[in-house]
Parts: sequence; structure tokens; C-alpha cells
Amino acid sequence: MLLTEFCARLPSLRRSLRGEDRALVERTVLAARNGEPVDAQLTQLLGFGQPGASGVEQPDAGMTEVHGPSIGVTGAYFCPTGQCPRVVYRKAGEDLPTCPVFARDLRFVADG
Repeated sequence: MLLTEFCARLPSLRRSLRGEDRALVERTVLAARNGEPVDAQLTQLLGFGQPGASGVEQPDAGMTEVHGPSIGVTGAYFCPTGQCPRVVYRKAGEDLPTCPVFARDLRFVADG
């Protein structure tokens, strides 16, 4: 899903884009937060389907999937609004994963 990729790449987009491209990023964030359709903007920003086409960095290591907590309760973190299927696994001691689109911590769901 486009919003999932956008969420994962948003920190690097904010660091690397300037001018009108950066303004488009922020307009897209606001539109997503308001529940407006953003697929066209995401496609324009990120060149989905063509890795590297946009010249934008890949997601930060802290924002990509990390597999398997080593101790404690196991589970996964999900989009705080349920609008995208992003899933992040966190190891003990790592920072809580956040959603840069909605500026909220991801929602933890313990394994069954």
C-alpha cells in the first residue's frame, strides 16, 4: 500500500527534499491526516514501482521492519489509525516505533 511506504520513508523524505517537493510532502501528510485521498501525490513523490526512480533515500533503519523481540511480551506494532498495513517488530530496549504521517506512536498488539 502506498501509505505504508510513505510512512516508512517520510523521515528521509523530509531530510532530503527541498522547495516545492518538500511542500508537497507536507501537503500530503496533512491530506492523509484528514482522510483525504493521497495516492496520486504519493506516486508523484516516490516513484512507486520503480525503486530509486525518485532519487530519494531508502527508509531509516529505525523505521524499517525489525524482526523478533528477544524477551518479554511478544507482539507487533501497527498503524495507530488502522489506515495502512505497516507492521514493525521491536527488540527490547529500542525506541518505540512511531508513525511520522500521523505523528503518533504505533499501536502495540500482543501475540495471541
